[in-house]
Amino acid sequence: MLKGRYLKQAHLIVFFFVFLCALIVLFSLLREDGKRIAANQQLASMQLEESILSSLNAYELDVTGLAAFFHASEFVSNHEFDTFSQTLINHQRTPIYNSFFAQSVLHQNKSAFVDQQIERDKGAFQILPEGQRREYLPITYAFPDKRFLGFDTLEPDVFLLNRTTQDWNNRQVKLLKPSASNPDVTIGQFETPGFYVLSKNVYQDVNDRSSNKENWLGVVAVSFDVASVLQSFNAKFDHDLLFRLSDLENANASKKYFYLSHPADFDQWQNKSFMGTEILYGGRVWLLETAYLGSSIALYDWNTILLPVVSLVLLAIFLSVYIRSLNTSFLSMMRRVNRQLEIDDLTNLYSRYFIHEKLDKAIIRCKEKQTNLAVVFMDLDHFKTVNEAFGHEVGDKLLNKVAQRLTSVWPADAVLGRLGGDEFLAFIELNEQMNHQDLKLLCREVITQVSHSYLIDSRTLTIGCSIGVALFPNFGSDAMTLVKNADMAMYKAKALGRSIYHFYDGDIGDRLARNVKIETRLRHAMQNDGLKLYFQPKVNLESLECIGLEALLRWRDEELGVVSPAEFIPIAEQSGIILPLGEWVIDQTCRQIFNWQAQGLSVPPIAINCSAAQLKRDDFFSVLLQSLNRYDISPSQVELEVTESMLIEDAERCSKLLQQVSRLGVKITIDDFGTGYSSLSYLKDLPFNCIKIDQVFIRDMIEDVNHAAITAAIIKMSQTLNLQVVAEGITNHKQLEVLRELGCNIGQGFLFGEAFHADHLAVNDEKIRKSLLAED
Repeated sequence: MLKGRYLKQAHLIVFFFVFLCALIVLFSLLREDGKRIAANQQLASMQLEESILSSLNAYELDVTGLAAFFHASEFVSNHEFDTFSQTLINHQRTPIYNSFFAQSVLHQNKSAFVDQQIERDKGAFQILPEGQRREYLPITYAFPDKRFLGFDTLEPDVFLLNRTTQDWNNRQVKLLKPSASNPDVTIGQFETPGFYVLSKNVYQDVNDRSSNKENWLGVVAVSFDVASVLQSFNAKFDHDLLFRLSDLENANASKKYFYLSHPADFDQWQNKSFMGTEILYGGRVWLLETAYLGSSIALYDWNTILLPVVSLVLLAIFLSVYIRSLNTSFLSMMRRVNRQLEIDDLTNLYSRYFIHEKLDKAIIRCKEKQTNLAVVFMDLDHFKTVNEAFGHEVGDKLLNKVAQRLTSVWPADAVLGRLGGDEFLAFIELNEQMNHQDLKLLCREVITQVSHSYLIDSRTLTIGCSIGVALFPNFGSDAMTLVKNADMAMYKAKALGRSIYHFYDGDIGDRLARNVKIETRLRHAMQNDGLKLYFQPKVNLESLECIGLEALLRWRDEELGVVSPAEFIPIAEQSGIILPLGEWVIDQTCRQIFNWQAQGLSVPPIAINCSAAQLKRDDFFSVLLQSLNRYDISPSQVELEVTESMLIEDAERCSKLLQQVSRLGVKITIDDFGTGYSSLSYLKDLPFNCIKIDQVFIRDMIEDVNHAAITAAIIKMSQTLNLQVVAEGITNHKQLEVLRELGCNIGQGFLFGEAFHADHLAVNDEKIRKSLLAED
């Protein structure tokens, strides 16, 4: 039941499994694409960092050029400085606010320096802020804004270019953030957050690395606005990337951003997780923070992500629908198969498989309740004849009609099914409502109802029914045994005349076991020369001369002892052993005739009994002819004895065969005449040479006048038809005398001697006569 439930939900299981795979793929792709986004963000941050450093390096080249300009010239005029600075500004991709030169002035040289500047510029000049200091570093040259002239760049509150006087020997560029707290300074660039100055020391002799401060000329510098620098970069940084810059010169101070890529009130400044990168340049540290614009969801490559996910979802839907369709078809097929397993299509009764299953369950219930159960095996009589005469279609319709009648006869608590062919099985629990006597009456009623005529396709058909019954637990404790025993009882009913019922008993089982044993041992005897041929004389009743012999099979088995032909011949016919056995008898009879003749003995004709199965074979005549030719035996030395029943089964075929055998010169005797369907037409139309009266008439002819009358009639008829007559089973002289009076030609029986083995040939007429005279 659990498997069936899972089978019905298979499409849902497949759907959720594939859908789960789709979710796994989705999350995997999102994770991988997240890594791609992070890597791209890092790459964009690096590109932005490289662009900033590239611009700073360009400014460094300008500052280095200014330093080289002062180093190369002993005297620089204002015009020369302005011209050189203008050239730098014109060739710089990013804007320069101002270029500067601040000269180093000692306290003792201040007055001379000021006078020199007044003389050079032809105007006023002073060092700001005023006051006496040990050392000064005033801006001497400036372009294009001259308002910076005179600012002492060693003063932090004016325009700081050197942090300390010890910076003079630092040959690297310095990135400075000038400030002007002095109220007298009114230069607006100071108020710009991104205003920076890049400075470099200038020396008289650049190769002099000593601590001689007189070698230091001063400082050159350029000022710029970081905002102008960043705005000149590729536009993708503005549109795809959100970034900001802060100065980390003072680690303890709160973070102040001097550049924002977007307005300060942009809401994404607060909602984003930024990636930080430190930019070290000119002794200063900037923090560059970047993040992608827009929703993080929008950054994913949804085309790449959703294509496999949607494909898997569609696959899940398709597989779910497809498997549901297959499942529906499969379950429908299984229901049909189960119905075929449970119900027979032709009769709508339970099938062989299902009725056995129900019988097993019924046996278990009966064991628990300690009640009896009857298993009834029903087989239709002469159904094969209907099938062969009118075809299987008519036979199927007949089976359907029989099933309907059986259903109407059997009680509701009985279980009825068809085993196959024309075999039906029923079982019913025996109780107060159905006792042993009631079961017998039910079996009679079943036989009566089934035996009524049927109208099928305008034909009136009549069949019979033979029934075998096996009782549980007396004759079987399982379904297989009970059905087998009921089947054997049914065959016993057929053997007793058909259209009757028979209850299984222990004797049937014993007989079946013996029959199986006989069949097994008979096969063994044929392979190991365990069979022997004996010969019984046929005597002329007038002269008492032996005029013929009948070949008879004798078998003494190591395990079974002596087994009568009346017992093992029917088993041989049922099992098919009769065919090789019959060939062996023909061959051995011809061989024995040859051996006797080779010994110089006078051998009369020998009669061989032939079964119906032998005569039905197409090669019977060739087998007979080969044996005669092999031993060079004259056909007149052999007689064939056939029964009337063979002629009834296939009269036309037998007639052709017997005509062929007769033309060969072999005599033919009709055996057991009077016990079968005796017909004068057979005597008239078929080439019989002799009639053998069955011993049942000879045995009782002295006491029973009817048997004597029948015997006399057969003899008289044979004489009229010029046929020889053999009376078999003669055991006393009274029978012999009566037969002589009736004119019987030939006799056979114990009165003339028992059957003998080939090693003791007793065909001596004198011995037979002496034996009979001794009896007298």
